[in-house]
Amino acid sequence: MSLRISTVQLAIYVGLVLVGAGVTYGVMHWPFGSVAAGAPSAENSLGGPVIPGVCVLSRQAVFDASQVGKAANAKYKELRDGAQASVNTEQTKLVADAKALESQKASLPSAQVQERQQDLAKRLQALRLVTAQDSRDLEATRQDVVVRISKEAQPVIAQVYKDKGCGLLVSRDAIMAGNPAMDITATVVAGLDAKITTIDVERKHAAAAPGQQ
Repeated sequence: MSLRISTVQLAIYVGLVLVGAGVTYGVMHWPFGSVAAGAPSAENSLGGPVIPGVCVLSRQAVFDASQVGKAANAKYKELRDGAQASVNTEQTKLVADAKALESQKASLPSAQVQERQQDLAKRLQALRLVTAQDSRDLEATRQDVVVRISKEAQPVIAQVYKDKGCGLLVSRDAIMAGNPAMDITATVVAGLDAKITTIDVERKHAAAAPGQQ
């Protein structure tokens, strides 16, 4: 970004600085796509015979419906909202300062106007770097928690698989329709709830992007 950017342009850029961040600062999901928790959707519950040995599981639904998943999402949301609030505060200050300079620049020496423009541009660039780092940190945090909950869930899934006499486990996302009696998701959720209900969620510090160390 040029340091000769006008204050009007600066105000616009500041208003757009978090456009990308809203996507990254999302809720926590398993890396298998997002599906609703609970029972299979109507289009997936067309009935038909129960196929012996075939079981169906939604990992996303296990995460969404389990107590540990809900707790993790709530704690993650606190971290996300805290990061967003901090950036929003600086964003508001930048917009106000840019507008103030725009209204005053006719009465100020050109050198002073340029100096303040440069300062605003530097502050905007710093804010964009902070926002990008926040996004990387939150993604690293999300991945860490997903891995840890996955490790807690895997023995539960294995036990339910054995208890139900499964010979094949299919992701619920991969089937178009089936008998809901083959779905073991609710049983896995109950088993995971009996094992663990909460998990520590601390912000991870991801490596800076190349050139930003």
